[in-house]
Amino acid sequence: EWVSRRGRRRRVAASRMTALVRGWLARRNMARLRARRRARDQARWAQRRAVQTRVWRRVFEAEHAAVEVWCEEGKAIRTREDVRTRSTKRFEAQWRAYSRDLEEHIRVSERQRDRFYASVDKEGRACWVSSNTAKTYHFHPIDRRVERNLAGERDKAMQRHEAHLEALEAAWAREDEAQAAFMDSALGDLATVASQVLCPPRSVE
Repeated sequence: EWVSRRGRRRRVAASRMTALVRGWLARRNMARLRARRRARDQARWAQRRAVQTRVWRRVFEAEHAAVEVWCEEGKAIRTREDVRTRSTKRFEAQWRAYSRDLEEHIRVSERQRDRFYASVDKEGRACWVSSNTAKTYHFHPIDRRVERNLAGERDKAMQRHEAHLEALEAAWAREDEAQAAFMDSALGDLATVASQVLCPPRSVE
């Protein structure tokens, strides 16, 4: 009887130990399973976050590029107006100095070539008479020549000035075309990225 009790105790102890080992193994396996799930979820989250980070970075870069182009357009408009104004002012200042010197040169040359004195014609009208040819003029010949020469030189100067402005406008038009193409590309990238943000692709698990 004593031996049988001792055997029962051993069997109970063995069964308890088996239950403890099984429980420990079950808890260990569950902990490992949770750890694997947690690692898998973290990896998926990190992957999604990396994708969203790349997408939002592209959104920011596209928006930044668009804002820069808009700012440059505003600056270019103000700069071009300043260039036009300065160019016109410089042209007028140069023309005043040139016309003054040209008028003086014409008058000196005409006086060396011929002299005119004031008189009246048969009808009593004021006139100027050439000392070389005795020809009568009802306008001052030197003033008329000065006016004609200045008008001709003014036309030539205006043509050169307008050609200069046209060259500037052509260069600015090329810049505008390049900026418009860049803006179209940036806005296209922004629309593509925005569609990816609103409808992100599903990741294959």
